[in-house]
Amino acid sequence: MWYIFLKQWNCVSFFYDTFTTNAADFELYTDAASTLGFGGYFKGHWFCSSWPPELQNILDSDMSMAFRELYPIVVAAVLWGKHWTRKRIVFHCDNESTVNIINKGRSKVQDIMKLMRKLTWLAAINNFTFSNVPERSAGSRCTSHDLSALLTRNVELTNSVSCLLKTSIAPRTRTQYECGYSAYATFLRMTGVIWLNSDMPPLTEESLIHFATHCFKNLHLKCSTIKMYICGIRYKYLENGKTSIFSDSSDKLYRLDALYRGIKKNEKKSTKPRLPITFTILKDICQFLRKGYYTPYVDILLEAACVTAYFGFLRCGEFTVLHSFDSECNVSIEDIRFLKDKVTFHLKASKTDPFREGVDIHLFASGASVCPVLSLERYMDYRTRKFKDSKSQDAFFVMENRKALTRRNYFISSLKNILAVLGYNSDLYNGHSFRIGASTTAGSKIEDHLIQTLGRWSSQCYTRYIRTSLSTIQQAQQALVE
Repeated sequence: MWYIFLKQWNCVSFFYDTFTTNAADFELYTDAASTLGFGGYFKGHWFCSSWPPELQNILDSDMSMAFRELYPIVVAAVLWGKHWTRKRIVFHCDNESTVNIINKGRSKVQDIMKLMRKLTWLAAINNFTFSNVPERSAGSRCTSHDLSALLTRNVELTNSVSCLLKTSIAPRTRTQYECGYSAYATFLRMTGVIWLNSDMPPLTEESLIHFATHCFKNLHLKCSTIKMYICGIRYKYLENGKTSIFSDSSDKLYRLDALYRGIKKNEKKSTKPRLPITFTILKDICQFLRKGYYTPYVDILLEAACVTAYFGFLRCGEFTVLHSFDSECNVSIEDIRFLKDKVTFHLKASKTDPFREGVDIHLFASGASVCPVLSLERYMDYRTRKFKDSKSQDAFFVMENRKALTRRNYFISSLKNILAVLGYNSDLYNGHSFRIGASTTAGSKIEDHLIQTLGRWSSQCYTRYIRTSLSTIQQAQQALVE
């Protein structure tokens, strides 16, 4: 056999995978029954047959069961061996004789040895290797594979599990988690760590400490970002059902917590403030747009978006999209209701509403030159005339190309451009400045619990959004001496 193989071999052979692959892990299953026949399955392809009559003498011998179990494995290699290149395959078998024969690569029984020669030949020409491990006792066929392998055979239910796990966190959070996990795997590879027999990298408190230090020293990340990355690593293990150092809630990672505090004390504090867009600035923006700066439609669109963001205490991501529009979570035409003296703005999803219960934001007519009701009515009227075939599920705020209003590439860039023309330092403002500005303006005029209600805050963190001017502090100090 080897003489024939060497005569036709081209002397090229690739390295095998560094890890072993269980047959069940890449959907390879074979089995045999003494009375019925044999069969196999591999990634949607299958075979089955009754025992050929010409094998009857072999099947009646003392080694019949060993032959039966080995036979479908060899048939699978004949049919699908070309797809197993570079694999280190571990077959599972509940017949101890077959396990020993495959692991040794030989048998005293001539007929079984013919099968082993065929399997060895297929492994050589297709560049894979194999071994065998014993299954649990054949006393119960339903326990021949571990529980997770049996459950994952239900493709429809497995897909539903994956879908539910995917929607358990927000898309943006998932992106950050994936970034953190990828950074961790890259860091381990850079340090020469190789993980075998698993598709998940090794995880210890020591590896996390060094990874966090790498993120701080080399990647120049803030402590909050590093924590987010490590949360992503934890979630990745959780999602894949892997046991990790996070599995035991009683085992607190004290050294890692101490490292967080050290990073927090040593990181450079941001000196760039984020200024509020107060009502005075908002009025300047609206008056500027009404004079005409972009096209008539864009001017009306930007005014409506700015006024809605201010009076609704909105986060920028609540009325714009990052890349593409999703009617399941972004604001659609059907989410806006125009009543006599108010507009109801329905938010299907937001940062503080992870279960997407939805919330209605009521915008009342102000009676002033800057009015959310008038701005939205003017925009809706122009939008209806411009895009006559719009559907209720379409995005409410749309650009001239009819795509949903994007956050960075359109709204924020346009806002910064307008502020720069008006003489403001546009670098100190962003999309969140409307929410900060509304909180700052309301802070000196209405009660705290109303600010909390308007901004949909569930805690006292709304106080972080209120910017206290020096003149207000001066007035407060002056009141101490009166």
